[in-house]
Amino acid sequence: MIKIPKGTSKEEVYERRTMIIENLQHLIGTAIRCKALKNQLVHFDFYSIDETATHASKRYESTLAALKVTKAISNAKFVGISETHSKRQIKRGFTEMIELSAELNGIGIVKIVVGNKKNQQLLHYCITKKIAE
Repeated sequence: MIKIPKGTSKEEVYERRTMIIENLQHLIGTAIRCKALKNQLVHFDFYSIDETATHASKRYESTLAALKVTKAISNAKFVGISETHSKRQIKRGFTEMIELSAELNGIGIVKIVVGNKKNQQLLHYCITKKIAE
């Protein structure tokens, strides 16, 4: 079993980021179907894993969610669609952002944001633990 640092220090966040990348890099070049998106493929590429590692490493619970990303995507439920809102999303060619959520045992509800690129069948994702409101 992997020991994941639970703290908030800079070193622990970087350690979690590295852990996410190391545990998900084998998925690069693969894709899984998402029932919430009418069985559309969600593609695993370097950018999706890097984006997830950057965001999910900030919190222990999000790191746990990131390590179960395939289960989360395959069991996700549709939440809503929004337009791209950051320069980075626009620069990468995303036309819309789709929000999904999934329930993961031992973690709770996670948020999955999927970027849709015009004229492409592949979607790119980022996953984090949803913060209670």
